[in-house]
Amino acid sequence: MGFWLPEGGAARWRGGHLYVGEKQAVALVRAQGTPLYAYSARTIRQKYAGYLRAFSGCDALVAFAVKACPNAGVLRTLARLGAGMDVVSGGELGRALAVGVPGERIVYSGVGKMREEIKEALRAGILAFNVESEGELELIAELSGKLHRAARVSFRLNPGVDAGTLKGITTGRHADKFGLTAREVLRLAGRICRMHRNMKLTGLSMHIGSQLTRLAPLGRSLGCLRETAARIYKEHGLMLDFLDAGGGLGVAYRFGERVPSVEDYARTVLQELGPGRAPYPVRIIVEPGRSIAADAGVLLATVLYIKTRGARRFLILDAGMNDLMRPALYGAHHEIVPAHTGRRERMQKFDVVGPLCESTDTFAAGRLLPASLKPGDVVAILSAGAYGASMAGTYNSRQLPREIVI
Repeated sequence: MGFWLPEGGAARWRGGHLYVGEKQAVALVRAQGTPLYAYSARTIRQKYAGYLRAFSGCDALVAFAVKACPNAGVLRTLARLGAGMDVVSGGELGRALAVGVPGERIVYSGVGKMREEIKEALRAGILAFNVESEGELELIAELSGKLHRAARVSFRLNPGVDAGTLKGITTGRHADKFGLTAREVLRLAGRICRMHRNMKLTGLSMHIGSQLTRLAPLGRSLGCLRETAARIYKEHGLMLDFLDAGGGLGVAYRFGERVPSVEDYARTVLQELGPGRAPYPVRIIVEPGRSIAADAGVLLATVLYIKTRGARRFLILDAGMNDLMRPALYGAHHEIVPAHTGRRERMQKFDVVGPLCESTDTFAAGRLLPASLKPGDVVAILSAGAYGASMAGTYNSRQLPREIVI
C-alpha cells in the first residue's frame, strides 16, 4: 500500500485496511474509542519465543523489562510462557506478582529502591536485588535481618561504556547515575562476607542503555562483567549463580533502519558469558523490553481537525504527548500511517500534532500522508508498544489512554 510496516510486528495491511493482529484498526476504534493502545498477544509470544530459541543452548532466564510495557494483559501473556520479570519499583513488583510470576523469576533493578519496596521484595522471595549503591546494600542487609528473610543480591556493574544510543537512555557511562564501578563492586563483595548471614551475593548485572543499534559496546561491557566475576572469585572465593547482561536491544522505527537481530544479540552475549568463557558455569539472564513489546503495539488516534497556515498543514489528533511522550521527550521517530489507504493516494506533507497546550506536543513534522485525510479518520502511530502507555500521564487533566490486548 506504499506505507512501511515493521517486519514481524502486530500491524499489517489487508486489502487497504490496517489490522492489528487479527482485528481491523477501524473496528477496534469503533468499539473502544481513541486514543487507544492495541497490543497483539500473538506478536508478544513470537518475540519472546525468539529469545528462547536464541538462548536455547544454555541455562538462561528471559526476564521481561516491565517498565517497557506494564499492561496486565501483556504481562500475563508472558507469565504464562514462563518469562521472568525485571522490575524497577514496588508497583512493577506488584504487577508481576499479580499476573502469577513467582518471586524466584523476578530481579529488582533501580537506583532508588525505597524501604517499603525492599520489604515487599524480601517477602516475595525475589531472585535478586540488582544493587546500585553501598547505602542500598546496607539497607537491604538491615531489613533482611529484621524480617528474617534471605536477601539475594547482585551488584549492578557500571562498565564505563557509552552505548551510542540517545543521551536520555544511555546508562553505562561513569557519568551516569547507574550502578557501581568494578573497584566498588570488588570492595563491596568483600563486605558481603561480613554482613548479616541472610545476605548472599548471587550475581552480577549490567545494563548500558536502551535502543542499542550496535553490539560492539555491549560486547566490551560484557567482557568487563566477565572479568569482574573472575576477580570476585579470585579475591574473595565467591562463585556467582548468574550473570545478567541486561537488555536494550533496539528495533527499527523507520524504513531502512538497521538493527541487530535477536540472534546477533544472543551470539554477542554467549561469546562473552557462555560456556567456556565465564570463569565457571553460570546462568545467564537477559532483560529484553523494547524488542519484545515495541512492534507488538500501536497507538490508534482520531483526526480532530486539519488546519492550514501558509504552506503548512497541521493534522490535529486526539492523542497527545501525554499519551506517547517519546517524540517530545527524545525527538524519537515513529511511523504514522492511515487506517485505510487506496492504491493511488495523492500524498501531502503534514505536521502531525496533538491537542495539548504545548508546542512540543508534536509527533512528526513534514510527514507524507494521504491528502484525503479528514476529521474522523483514524491513523496509527507504529512501534508504540514499548515506552508508550508506560510513560503516559494526565497533563491538561486528560484521561490516560485506553489499552487492549488482542
